[in-house]
Amino acid sequence: MVIFVGLVNPYLTPSQYRSELFNESFVALLTYHIMCCADLVTDKHRLNGIGWSMIATLVLNFAVNLGSVSITTAKTVYFKLKVKWYTRKLRLLKAN
Repeated sequence: MVIFVGLVNPYLTPSQYRSELFNESFVALLTYHIMCCADLVTDKHRLNGIGWSMIATLVLNFAVNLGSVSITTAKTVYFKLKVKWYTRKLRLLKAN
């Protein structure tokens, strides 16, 4: 999927493209973590480390995606408030 997204670029905006590549890369990384938890690894300490590494990877992915959504939402709210402020200001100027 990462190769397909990288070659075809089916998204309209660069931010959607970057977000999809980022998320697909993390899916691949988490798949590698799961493969490391197979019966081939018998050392409990190593499995524990792999588990914590997987949790850290998930938290990082969640934090980046949440930050991206938060920034987008904050920008949208800022611009809507700015438009509302300017329209109110224009109404007050026309009233005087």
